[in-house]
Amino acid sequence: MNVPAKLLGFVVWLLCLNCGQCEDCLGTDINYENVEPVLEWSYPDGITVRVTCQTGYTGMYRLRCEDGKWSENIARPCAKKRCSHPGEAANADFKLLDGTEYVFGTTVVYTCKKGYKMKSRINHRTCRSQGWDNAIPVCEAVTCELTLNYEVKRVVPEGKTIFRAGERLTITRTEKTWFRSKETIKTFACQDDGTWDSNPGCEGMCARPDIPNAKIIGVLRQSYSTNSTIRYKCNPGFEPEETVQITCDHQAQWTGLQQCTAKQEVCPDVHVKNGFSQPLNKTVIFYACNKGYKPFNGEWWSSVTCVKGSWSDVPLCIRKEECGAFPSVQNGKLKLKDQETAEIDCDPGFISSTPSIKCNNGTWETPTCNEGVRCGIPPYVDNSVIISKPEVVYIHGSSVTYTCRSPFVMIGKSTVFCSNGKWEETPTCEARCLRPLENYMSLANDKDTYQDKEILNYQCLKPYDKIPEGEWICDNGKWTGDFVCTSDICPPPPYIENGSHFSRNPDDKMPTEVYYECQAYYVLSERKQYYRCENGRWRTPPKCLKPCQITQDILEAHNMRPDQQTGYIKHGDYVDYYCQHRLIVRTGHYKKATCSDGKLEIESCE
Repeated sequence: MNVPAKLLGFVVWLLCLNCGQCEDCLGTDINYENVEPVLEWSYPDGITVRVTCQTGYTGMYRLRCEDGKWSENIARPCAKKRCSHPGEAANADFKLLDGTEYVFGTTVVYTCKKGYKMKSRINHRTCRSQGWDNAIPVCEAVTCELTLNYEVKRVVPEGKTIFRAGERLTITRTEKTWFRSKETIKTFACQDDGTWDSNPGCEGMCARPDIPNAKIIGVLRQSYSTNSTIRYKCNPGFEPEETVQITCDHQAQWTGLQQCTAKQEVCPDVHVKNGFSQPLNKTVIFYACNKGYKPFNGEWWSSVTCVKGSWSDVPLCIRKEECGAFPSVQNGKLKLKDQETAEIDCDPGFISSTPSIKCNNGTWETPTCNEGVRCGIPPYVDNSVIISKPEVVYIHGSSVTYTCRSPFVMIGKSTVFCSNGKWEETPTCEARCLRPLENYMSLANDKDTYQDKEILNYQCLKPYDKIPEGEWICDNGKWTGDFVCTSDICPPPPYIENGSHFSRNPDDKMPTEVYYECQAYYVLSERKQYYRCENGRWRTPPKCLKPCQITQDILEAHNMRPDQQTGYIKHGDYVDYYCQHRLIVRTGHYKKATCSDGKLEIESCE
């Protein structure tokens, strides 16, 4: 009995010795690319572990722990998932932004062909883990719309109002309308960007805009003159959220127009390489980094926010010895030169003592921008105005441009520069006489402007050549001398500023009855049916009374709400404008703005 018992004890001792030599396998020893981290820190000998790929990748590994080391039972490296063909879009082409294959993360961008424009809000598709996102974009034909707010004699082709890019139309004007180029017949072409090559209108008038899913701020009109503005806001649930301002340009087109589109708030899934995340809700994700790493912002944790379907930033973990986000620099900004250097770009009027900063042990050096050499306010020039926007400071290299008021002409360079704290020599404005506007005469030296004291000889044309010739002298910007072109019956009809006269009988070679009309927004001082020439003299003609212009600066100066309609007011008309909300109790809801021959009379909100 003693021998078997001793033999059994020896066997037990041998088994215990073998088990004592077994070693665990570490999870950190699994270092395959693009795999999800394993759950445990260590695994006992003999266990089998399945290692899966990250989202967007296909493949897997099956590993077995043997004597402290991992052995591969199955090894299919993780490769990016493939997507099918992204799909052709009618009248468009597409191209890959990077790479040559349709794999996870690849983006294709669609571009409409000539004569077409992008109708879809999104023009790209990206290969995701479940396939292509977004819908195939749609391109629609570029068109120009013909809107006539004046009387015409003929339009070819007749009855057509929508034209595709490349198509043309011809307009023949009437006697009461004219093109800016003074042509009788003019052809217009629809361009590839959906605009006419020139405005097919006699005046720069924009039609009332139709903006779906938006609310116009202020009172709407049927038409708007050049430089008029309109403000609008998109309805709740649509973007952009901020107030949009559009302007009627010289081509009678609205500029700055943005369509109101439905919001998309869903953002794609986020994976933090070398870190881990914790979603707070559908719009905010917090994340931290593994040991030896830090978030790009330099803190030990960070967050990203979902804004309009896109994350505010990419969650990024970098090594602790690397420098991440730039430090803030007052009165300037930084630009990365290489991984260890950032260049300093100071704001106008400021300079830096060093051109760049370095990255030292994971921390950027401190950048500074100090005040530099400046010029004072640009010099005053008689009879001129500066057409450059005022600057807070004028640094070396800054410039301003002068222009002279009529009838003065500039002598010298119109643009002057700031050089080492001093302005260059400024121009001067000298008086000139403009070309006379009188009709029925031939000028001996016909040009746009005439120098001071210059003599202008003229000859009278038939039938106003009773006195065949005369002369004028330019005196400090004004003509002196008598206009003596006349006939045995009547002199020419009197000219009025900002207006024109028309004969009662267009076939008369010597009109004796005329009527007057003013330019757009100007108003006749008196409206008679006809003005007659009696006993060789014309009755005193009317005047064209000037309009007034309401601008955003005027509204703000009188404490009125800035989101109201701006533009022109005719003589004798008035418009009510709303006060700022904080002033309503003391001054009432609105105040009146009245126009009197170009002079604006407006009550302030106080």
